[in-house]
Amino acid sequence: MKRLSPVLGICLVLSVVVCAVLINSCHSGSDNPQVLTAAAQLRGDIDDDGQPSVGDAIGILRIVVGLDGANEAADADADGSTSVNDAIAVLRCVVGLAEWPLGEFRPPATRTIGPGVIVETDFTIGADDRVECLGDTTIQCETATIAGELYALPGAPGADGVDITIEADGDVVLTGELSAGDGGAGDPSGTGGDGGNGGSVTVNSANGDITIGAEVETTAGAPDSFLGAGDGGDGADGTLGGHGGDGGAVRIACLNGTLTFNQQPGLLHVGSGGDGGDATMTAAELEACGADVLRLQNGGGDGSVLIPSCDELVGVTLEDVGTDDEGHPYLVGVLDEGVGDGGDGGDAGDFTCVATAETSAWTAEVSTAVSHPSKTVEGDHGGNVSSGQAGKGESMTLDYSSDATADNAEGHSAVAIGGNGGHCIWEYTGGGVIKSWSAVIFGAYKMRSGDGGNATAKGGHGAAGSSCRGGTDGGTALAFAGNGGQVRVWDASIWDEDSIAVGKGGNAVATGGNGGPGGECCSPNIPNSSWGQGRTGAEGGLATAKGGHGGWSNAPSLEGPGGNATATGGNGGQGGMGEPGGSGGGCGTAPRCAAGKGDPDGTAVSDPGDRGETGATCPGSEIVPPDPDDTTGRTDPPNVPMRATKVSPTGSAVTAQGDDYETTSDAEGNYTFTGVEPGEYIIVPDGSVAATPYYWLPSIREVTKVEGEALIGMDFTRVEGAQYTVTVRVMDEDHDPVEGVDITLLAYSNRPDCFGVTGADGVAMIAGVWSGLYTVIVTPPAGLVSFPDTQQVMVTDANAWTVPLMLVEEE
Repeated sequence: MKRLSPVLGICLVLSVVVCAVLINSCHSGSDNPQVLTAAAQLRGDIDDDGQPSVGDAIGILRIVVGLDGANEAADADADGSTSVNDAIAVLRCVVGLAEWPLGEFRPPATRTIGPGVIVETDFTIGADDRVECLGDTTIQCETATIAGELYALPGAPGADGVDITIEADGDVVLTGELSAGDGGAGDPSGTGGDGGNGGSVTVNSANGDITIGAEVETTAGAPDSFLGAGDGGDGADGTLGGHGGDGGAVRIACLNGTLTFNQQPGLLHVGSGGDGGDATMTAAELEACGADVLRLQNGGGDGSVLIPSCDELVGVTLEDVGTDDEGHPYLVGVLDEGVGDGGDGGDAGDFTCVATAETSAWTAEVSTAVSHPSKTVEGDHGGNVSSGQAGKGESMTLDYSSDATADNAEGHSAVAIGGNGGHCIWEYTGGGVIKSWSAVIFGAYKMRSGDGGNATAKGGHGAAGSSCRGGTDGGTALAFAGNGGQVRVWDASIWDEDSIAVGKGGNAVATGGNGGPGGECCSPNIPNSSWGQGRTGAEGGLATAKGGHGGWSNAPSLEGPGGNATATGGNGGQGGMGEPGGSGGGCGTAPRCAAGKGDPDGTAVSDPGDRGETGATCPGSEIVPPDPDDTTGRTDPPNVPMRATKVSPTGSAVTAQGDDYETTSDAEGNYTFTGVEPGEYIIVPDGSVAATPYYWLPSIREVTKVEGEALIGMDFTRVEGAQYTVTVRVMDEDHDPVEGVDITLLAYSNRPDCFGVTGADGVAMIAGVWSGLYTVIVTPPAGLVSFPDTQQVMVTDANAWTVPLMLVEEE
């Protein structure tokens, strides 16, 4: 059989490649990769002209069939080999089906140095030299001339980038590339590793001058002038997510000489912070974290700075913008647009926990839910910067609405706190000196603080009641969104509204869980007979939402838009079938819903859930329904005094007006209030359980009596408990702890009240609290109020949590 010549083989392969390009023309191109430095070469660019061409595809095919030697540029798809697919990738760019460039690579080093101290009299890197630093490297020399490349590769997973330092006694001239290593991305194994910090570059001359950038065009093949610090590595995704690494700094110092910037596009790069990794976990994994408050640490890394220090500055015009308190002039130099970049803060990762029937591992609690949190998850902040774009705060989603609630267990409550946006703080720190107090900034650079993170919290639905038992209440939901970041500058004269951008507040969405339906109480075996009244449906969960405040700047005075807040109470559960059917559960309310303040303010939308429907009557039943003015239920044990107290429209009891109803359950535990007028009532067992291990479940029932409709199934069970410790956490609107706040736990069922004071961490640990229901009362400092204003907390042996409260400005 006659063999094809290599040239004919190339022609045939090229024909196949062109056909493949046309066949795949419906697909879009790959993402445009980040450009590393001017010294890098483009993948697929065989002739090194910076553009894709048919000639590049032919060059790749010549390597495939063995006519030419290996060339790293031929690996267009960066899979470590050269194949027909690489030629196809280039041709797709030629015909406009994919974006160019496809990627970059750095040719192998011609020399390696470090780590450690390198001593050379005259340190020189020629235009064709590529010198790689294998670790943190300090070069001590009389003079330094860098026309080629002096660089470090990115760090290993989670490792910091390599620092490069030049310590010269005389002149330093950089017309090529000097770039520190990027921090390594976080290790993806485990819970999500942190990204490494970017490496810094430092150029010092004790007695000479420093020149950055070529004054005229360099020789062919030489790299473009570039002085750059490394970027922080991104945190890895995982159950907790990794923190982004901080960016590296650029430091230049010749206190006895002249610093010259030959400005050109892309000359300088300050290290940017890496993004935080996303945190994603199941309800079981969240429970396994142990602590009732989980403060995530997957924020964005901070951006870094350019710090020049010299006796004289050339190539940058300095503007005298005033003096400090001691008469020192402030001199600010602005580099031309496009000369420098970087220094941005990384965005915080996002958090997501959506419970499902398969992933939930919550312990069943024989109780009725009240307004208390089961888990609080707080997001991290965005990366801070000195100038440039700060990172956004962490957005939070904590959703128990699809959780499979165990029998007799309350719906799980959720508190989600969004992370604050990163700050942009530009001030003189003493690091850079040019003839006096001064700074050099990038041209057309804006000060931008980060946006606050969103917060979404959804309470779990209560469990359905088993035979002749009531359902359990839906879980409470609290959502506090993050605030926009701040912009703070020490000199207002060089900034205006066009150069300042302020972050917006995050949005908050809280949805209470639905109450569980009451249990059926019809006999399955004896037709037309009754086990009793259908049990009541449970209460829907409460919902509280607070939008984040917009960020602000001190000069000029600006505010970012405030975040929106949406709070929706859970629906009441349907009453159980019985003789008669049980009453439907009350709707969950949205007692506090506050929009974020800003310019403009956010919006606030608050809606209660729907009241549950009354249960059906047992099939074939001939029982006479109860009087529509009655309210009935059972106590366990029996013979318990009961009280129903009417509540005013403001929420306070009105016992002084004689609107109480009193009765005692009989020997079987049944009780009835007769002739109850329509209105809002609190029903409680009136028997004292003070200073005993017993408490009532529920401790109270807050009900609505509707004209012409009996309230049925208002049951109470006495349970043995003990004394426990309740933790109350108080924070300000920036999510920082507040010390010295008095806390009162106002008891029900004649129990003693309990007291505590927050410490430096904003936490009050209140010990010796008997099991039962309490209302948390905060005594805030003057001018502040608690948000929400009150919270109920149920203390049992089956739950332990921190009650979160925020102090906000009094309106």
